[in-house]
Amino acid sequence: MPSHEQLVLAQRAAETDLTPLLQALQATLQAGREPPASLLQLIALTAASHAAAPARDAAAQTLASLIRTVNLPARAQAAALQISATRGQLLAQRAGAVLTGRSAAYVTPYTRLAAQVLIWDSSRAGAGAGAQEGGATHKTFTRLRPVREPRAHSSLEGLTIPIDQPFIIAGIPCEGPGDPALPWSERAWCGHILRYSRR
Repeated sequence: MPSHEQLVLAQRAAETDLTPLLQALQATLQAGREPPASLLQLIALTAASHAAAPARDAAAQTLASLIRTVNLPARAQAAALQISATRGQLLAQRAGAVLTGRSAAYVTPYTRLAAQVLIWDSSRAGAGAGAQEGGATHKTFTRLRPVREPRAHSSLEGLTIPIDQPFIIAGIPCEGPGDPALPWSERAWCGHILRYSRR
């Protein structure tokens, strides 16, 4: 898994590149116009380009920790590219829905959150792809970023369970931190990841 510092740098770069695009999207929506497909595609591609490295690096590092390989196999590379493309499309779709009816002042904080979710979720998904490729049998709930706002799920730190069993967060069975099934209160600014192992 990339380090906290690497993820923060990736998040800031994504935020920088996405801000003017989301400002253009917000202005179009505020004017009551349908956003052009080219703008939505540019948002998706920009987001995907920023999501690719964290997904790939997390897959590679997880896989290397499981099977001691130095090369990322083609299947894992393809999975990382699919993760980044999917995350990019999702960000573009959500941005349109979230920014509809919002003022220009809302764009900057939303972009910061969107970039954080994009980078961290791509990295988590990449680690999951590496775990699958490497035959991981267990997952450990781990804190990567210093505590900003403790959440109920912080009590799971250090817990290791078989990979096919769910964690229970906010009463919801889920894969782990950042799971889309979780409410935003448990996902936004979450600093947890899963570490994978074979036993």
